[in-house]
Amino acid sequence: MAKGETKFQSKVVTALRGQGAMIFNCHGHLMQASGWPDLWIGHPLWTGWLELKVEKRGYQDNQKDKIRELMRRGVNAFGLRLCPATKEWIVEDIVSGVSWSVDPARLIQEFAEISSQINVVVKGQFGNDDVF
Repeated sequence: MAKGETKFQSKVVTALRGQGAMIFNCHGHLMQASGWPDLWIGHPLWTGWLELKVEKRGYQDNQKDKIRELMRRGVNAFGLRLCPATKEWIVEDIVSGVSWSVDPARLIQEFAEISSQINVVVKGQFGNDDVF
């Protein structure tokens, strides 16, 4: 994780904990399949995964693939980007490319509202290549 993303992650975790969320920080390691988003968030209003980015850093193909697979199964998974020039926090639907500016003080409510707007296609068949 880049230095700017580490500082941003600290701000995100602080904001989410202040809203009553439980957070799991998913550190990549050799025994873990690659591409998993950075944070899992648990809250009664919204549960899902976040991949954090700062500035114009792009999503790696394995990150996009993992988020598509999560969304296909009906699991919330978004990108959350910090634009340092404007201090704006942007939620990105990596599958559709749609993005929303969000208020850090209302992240959980914003995630819940955005999730209700997204049409998630859940398929009943899972392949044998799934590693959880």
